[in-house]
Amino acid sequence: MSDILATARTAGRRLLGTGFGQTVDSMKQVALPGGSSVDEAPAQWQIVALLVALLPALVAAALVSLRSDHLAQPGFRAAYVVASIGAPVLVGVAWWWRRRASRIGPLLVLLGVATWFTAWQASDLPLAFVIGIAGEPVVAFLTLYLALSFPSGRLASNRDRATIGVWSATVVVGWVGAILLVRDLGPAGPLSACIPACPPNPFGAGVASIGGLQLGWAMLAIAAVFVVARTGLTLAKGIASASPARRRELAPVFAASAFYLAALILYHGARFLGP
Repeated sequence: MSDILATARTAGRRLLGTGFGQTVDSMKQVALPGGSSVDEAPAQWQIVALLVALLPALVAAALVSLRSDHLAQPGFRAAYVVASIGAPVLVGVAWWWRRRASRIGPLLVLLGVATWFTAWQASDLPLAFVIGIAGEPVVAFLTLYLALSFPSGRLASNRDRATIGVWSATVVVGWVGAILLVRDLGPAGPLSACIPACPPNPFGAGVASIGGLQLGWAMLAIAAVFVVARTGLTLAKGIASASPARRRELAPVFAASAFYLAALILYHGARFLGP
């Protein structure tokens, strides 16, 4: 009987492995730089707290959109933010629980939290509206970081770190510069379009000219194109050299990341560089 139980236990551990040749036993503690480690699993109170906080967060995000006086499409915006917040948080919690040595789970939860702040672009209060705009660079940063660090949640090379550094500078300079210099920020996305106008920016000095804005955004667009090209090349190489099983996992990440980054560049490029 003991031999049967031992065999069943071993089989169960293999079935619950990560899919990259690691078993549950090998994932209990993983050393990180500086001598720290990843715990075997998130504490139960952390999971409960996240799930309990998720529902009121989703309700608040939906209500601020549905009650907005300046959104052109409040219903679509409400549905979009609820999905954009709930999906990464729920997937992140499941990932965190099942693949405990990976940082992808906590990063997905953090992405959902950052997206919640962007929901406040629907607010008619100027300060809340700007807070919503300020959440956009965090979402953009986390999206690219997740794409480059999948599936471990850690950047594997100095080139990846350099790419993230350039992307960080791009989003920080672009959004922080706009918040500090532009009086009328405008919407951060098509579903945030304002009618007749967005709330004013209480921090904008209004000193940037149209020509200066176009030049600045053109430079940022060039940096963004470089980052997208570098990210695409990294993911393509990873898929080409991966095993069939890992290729199946990387392909959706590559497709989703490419679609998001291309849409981001095309939208803001058309908005700031177009007529």
